[in-house]
Amino acid sequence: MISDLFRTNITLFVWQFTLSNEGTIFLDEIGTVSSNIQVKLLQVLQERFIQRIGGSDQINLDIRIVAATNDNLDDLVANKTFREDLLYRLKVFHIPIPPLRKKKKIFQCYVKIYFISSILRWEKE
Repeated sequence: MISDLFRTNITLFVWQFTLSNEGTIFLDEIGTVSSNIQVKLLQVLQERFIQRIGGSDQINLDIRIVAATNDNLDDLVANKTFREDLLYRLKVFHIPIPPLRKKKKIFQCYVKIYFISSILRWEKE
């Protein structure tokens, strides 16, 4: 998950992608990432490798990226605060998920299921 520090720190960016190699990385609130990180992220998505700062070795990456945001990325692109080419790379499979406040009945069902499963687990113990 992208932390506030990750949004601006290139060293942490490289470290996170190195750890996620051959796995999945979750980029939370991708719409708030600085333009500097957007450029690096686009480079990683296109070229599939990273290079540590001060190093000469390229680290090939085999990762899946899941990105999420509450912001409308199309609006951010229109406002020139998010790169259009990065959005194109990230928007391979778009899953719009409405907020729970718009799905009160479904949320109530989830709460009931959670409590029932908690009670059943508690009874087993």
